[in-house]
Amino acid sequence: MRWCKGLHNPLNRMNSVRLEPSLKLAYVIGVMFGDGSVSFRKSGRSYKYRIRLKVVDREFAEEFKRCLEALGLKPSLRLERDRSRCDRWCVEANSNMSF
Repeated sequence: MRWCKGLHNPLNRMNSVRLEPSLKLAYVIGVMFGDGSVSFRKSGRSYKYRIRLKVVDREFAEEFKRCLEALGLKPSLRLERDRSRCDRWCVEANSNMSF
């Protein structure tokens, strides 16, 4: 009933990604061919996609985060500390898709 009245939308949990040609999208694609990674996992009737970048350079990670935000995602930025490696900045965003 709330959906019919326009008070609730069951699709609000899905991130709609803006894939129109832009400099931000070109930057994200370039990063993915370089240092980034994309993965997905199937869970029941939905897929969970993840895009991630792990780098030493903080400015690089922050710019990647800004580009993902411009595409409509909600990325997180955190510092990963590891004794066996140098500390790295990790940018990660997730998106769900149902079928």
